[in-house]
Amino acid sequence: LKPFWLQKSGWRFPPMAPAMRAPSKGKSRERVLEREENRLVYALLPSVSLTVMSGGMLLSARQAIAMRQLGNAGALTQFLARLASAGALAEVIIAPIFGMLADKYGRRVIVPIGSLATMLVRGILFANPGKLWPVVLEQLVSIPLVTTFFATYRASLGDSLKGASFAKANAKLGVAAGISVMMGPLLTRLMMSRTSPRYCYLVSSLLAGISFAHLVAHFEESLPRERRKELQLSSMQPLSFLKLMRSRVLSRLMISTGLQTFTEGRNVTDIVSIHLLNHLSWTWSQINSFIGSYGASLIVSGLAVKSLLNRLGLRGFTTFCNSCNCLNWLAFAYAPPFNSFLSPSGAMYLGLAFGIPGGRKRDGVESLIMKVGNELGFGNGFISSSMMNLRALVNVIGPLLFSALYNLGARRKFPVAFLAAAGTVVAAEITLRTLSDKDLGLDRKDGAPQTPRKD
Repeated sequence: LKPFWLQKSGWRFPPMAPAMRAPSKGKSRERVLEREENRLVYALLPSVSLTVMSGGMLLSARQAIAMRQLGNAGALTQFLARLASAGALAEVIIAPIFGMLADKYGRRVIVPIGSLATMLVRGILFANPGKLWPVVLEQLVSIPLVTTFFATYRASLGDSLKGASFAKANAKLGVAAGISVMMGPLLTRLMMSRTSPRYCYLVSSLLAGISFAHLVAHFEESLPRERRKELQLSSMQPLSFLKLMRSRVLSRLMISTGLQTFTEGRNVTDIVSIHLLNHLSWTWSQINSFIGSYGASLIVSGLAVKSLLNRLGLRGFTTFCNSCNCLNWLAFAYAPPFNSFLSPSGAMYLGLAFGIPGGRKRDGVESLIMKVGNELGFGNGFISSSMMNLRALVNVIGPLLFSALYNLGARRKFPVAFLAAAGTVVAAEITLRTLSDKDLGLDRKDGAPQTPRKD
């Protein structure tokens, strides 16, 4: 109100400065989403870090112990490929079961199981360092149940966050995972230089135990009872992802993320390690450092996700990451023009540098799968486990495929495996390009969701 002596003067109070104005509804909603995003991230971050570090410690320790018993690199390559495929096959069978259980009974019951099982089987590994059967047991148990942990926490994120918010939260956890990917092999390197590799199993088991205790104490339920789904036995089977692929849009998105999966994890890290050992004559210490550097891609790309998504949208972000990964594998293959100005070792480091910005390549596609799947009535636990199930099927084929291509390339002195890896990334991008922004419910400017679309 104006004082009485100004009421007839026509004088008006100046408008409030921008900082004094009440926040708009859009900004208030963004702040609420950001607070929820941070709450979920901080509850999950320690266990994600410990789980990844626990697994990362065994990348070289497992190979070093198996090499002593198998005796040569060829036998080691075949053993590791079959081992990875066996673990992925167990994942194909087990993942959909736990996905449906998470939709029925909630996330809190399911999410600690992987850490508990991992602690037990890696303790068995420590107690039996001179035998191969505990190595096989550890893979058959830890691969599917750790995957269940990742699938369930992603479902938990999807319960509260959608679209770009889901991708940003997942990326923040990816930063923690990236640090742990680097720390695991470095810790292994330190321990293997001072003691037997078997003690890596002991430390790995202890880390899994701490992760289990944290989840039991701090992880909160994210799925309200009214949103839980009834158990469907038809969905608790290895090909559950085919239900999602009845939709034209979801089928192409699933194929795209499946192709991206070919160049991840044990599908390629074993052949990269063996390539560095046999063809470039690197030491295990150098290999541990190089493989550990993969974590830098998760850290850098995770930190950059928010700004990249704001600038490029979900589609442009995925294209950028795919481009980086394609250059990564072409450099590893020592293809032109890299072979004209770099040494083979230099090309490996340049390839690593290319791959670092694209470490979160699946985040955009996976957030679109969650969004479109929700619109079609699927539960987040089922969607997340179905994505993991498809990836597990790829992980059955991937190690065998790349092992065979690597051995073929070694005989013919041609980088068949690395060129095939680049080809899968290109195929993933082409598949995504067959879908329009309208198909995906995206605004061309910033990738924001449009009105839901029936498929």
